[in-house]
Amino acid sequence: MFWRNKNEGAIQILIQHANVLSDEALKRFEELKAITTSLDKGWEDQITSKTSDIIALASGRSAILKTISDLSNKKTKKQVIGGLKFQISSLFLRECWEYTTSDSARRERLLMITGPVTPEGTRILSRLVSVEFDKQSAGYVSVDINSSHNALVTLSETHSHELLAIFHSHISKGASSTTPSSIDIKNMERKLNDGIECLGGIFSLDGFVRFFSVGDDFSIDVYGKGVDLVETHPNSVVFKIADMG
Repeated sequence: MFWRNKNEGAIQILIQHANVLSDEALKRFEELKAITTSLDKGWEDQITSKTSDIIALASGRSAILKTISDLSNKKTKKQVIGGLKFQISSLFLRECWEYTTSDSARRERLLMITGPVTPEGTRILSRLVSVEFDKQSAGYVSVDINSSHNALVTLSETHSHELLAIFHSHISKGASSTTPSSIDIKNMERKLNDGIECLGGIFSLDGFVRFFSVGDDFSIDVYGKGVDLVETHPNSVVFKIADMG
């Protein structure tokens, strides 16, 4: 999970610093022990200095441990209570971006996405389902009805899979360019009215992707590196593919 891994990376760095402070405190204890054993000239000031160092190191370590605890228990920005839960690999996300934005005539492309559903209900976005297009331009793409119907029937009856998401591109740049149009919203609403609870995904030419829902709140985890969380909104979350090759 991308955001979880990012938190875990921060936690590991903090743990390393906490361990350094712990080691330094132990050194000061050994030095203090030697001072109290010999009681050489100036031992009072040395004891005061070493004791102050130990207190400062212990306070710093305590503050780091508190930060680690806060990070471990903190809910990420993109997590919400309830609703559908999705997960996608950063590698697969990049593949989807490459396909949807690589039309030689700079026309929009669309993909259906399926994958397994875990016993806990997490929907793993992991398999491309190619469909034929009815209309395709720089500002619009629609799927051939027969192609879409056949794909859904094959998924359900042949493979016992669900339609988990519908991804398409906007031939433009920037996070705001991934905002779903009224047509995008209506298409997803039609799916929801048909009893298909799937996630929408819109890719920009420069690597932004917005996941959105017209139904319940959702959460999505990006597994792996190379994708950054950009912003969250009600029923949508935006990521940026950092490594676009």
